[in-house]
Parts: sequence; C-alpha cells; structure tokens
Amino acid sequence: MTRFSVATFAAGLALMMAGPTLAAVDEVFETETGSIQVTTFVDGLANPWAIAFLPDGGLLVTERAGALRTVSADGRLSAPLRGVPEVAAAGQGGLLDVALD
Repeated sequence: MTRFSVATFAAGLALMMAGPTLAAVDEVFETETGSIQVTTFVDGLANPWAIAFLPDGGLLVTERAGALRTVSADGRLSAPLRGVPEVAAAGQGGLLDVALD
C-alpha cells in the first residue's frame, strides 16, 4: 500500500468504528510492512460510508441514510449539512461516496 492509501484506510476504519455507543478505542493492526494504529476520533455517526479530506485538515463524511457532515481537524462533528438531495437508502443504495470538486 502507498502512504496515502494506508492513511485513507486508517481514517476510514476509524470512522467506520465510530458510532453513538462506542467510545474512542485505540487498536494496532500488524501488516506485512509494519503496524497501523487506528484511533477513533469522532463518534455520533450513523453508518459512516465515505470520506473526503478537506484542505484545512477536516473531513467530509457521508452517512448511508443521506446525511453529509463535516468533522473538524480536532474531531468536532457538525450537524447534517443542508442542501443534500434526497437519498434512497434501501437495499444497496444510499449516500455512498463523496469527492471534492
């Protein structure tokens, strides 16, 4: 894995582990090329799905049911952003990916 993909994987895994009932947990995963430490830095997300890194160090995060939120560089979770189109979250559908323009 490249450095970017390891960082993306670790950030994504940390967000996937976050949830309304989970506290921050540090875990270390051993890989063939070294250790990866994963730290949950935000909770309160419902089915986080995709992330996009913002220039200020924060993140855009999608929740499968249709919410788009920001997470600041220090871990503060925003309220759902307004203006997101209606999402059909059923079966394998939902607000699944996000990319910066």
